[in-house]
Amino acid sequence: MILLILQTAKAINLGTVVKDDTIEINKNESGKFTILFWNAENDPYEVLLNVTESPKDWTIIIRPEKFILNSSTGRENIILPYTDNPVKAVPVDIFVKPENAKGSYNIIVTAVAGMPREGVSFFQERKFNLTVNVVESVYTQSEIISPDNVQEPQTNIELPQ
Repeated sequence: MILLILQTAKAINLGTVVKDDTIEINKNESGKFTILFWNAENDPYEVLLNVTESPKDWTIIIRPEKFILNSSTGRENIILPYTDNPVKAVPVDIFVKPENAKGSYNIIVTAVAGMPREGVSFFQERKFNLTVNVVESVYTQSEIISPDNVQEPQTNIELPQ
């Protein structure tokens, strides 16, 4: 007779959706992506995000980079087909600022979710491929109104005497 003792482990219920995986921005401007994260279960776990691929010299900021996710955290609601009530979702904003770029570029953001525990721990990893299209500004420098070129409107009001 062989006796096996197995430790229990819980699977991770990680839900995600990218609101828009492609953005178009003007040259030398910044843009933002938003990814929603949710957990329909009661057991919390940690989510850690980082940029795994991006163009050189770009500024990329992830807010928040690390957070605890459970069924009651979040600012947005997600309606799932298998739940009676909406599930709270945590929005993660990814801000990008290209440096002297023009064209189409990819950024890969990786999210790792899980909670280290004694014994067996499960982790889930997701990769998000985000595309930034950098275009020339639709306005030329001469078309931009500067405060020096604007004349104050003049109004003449005659008061009754």
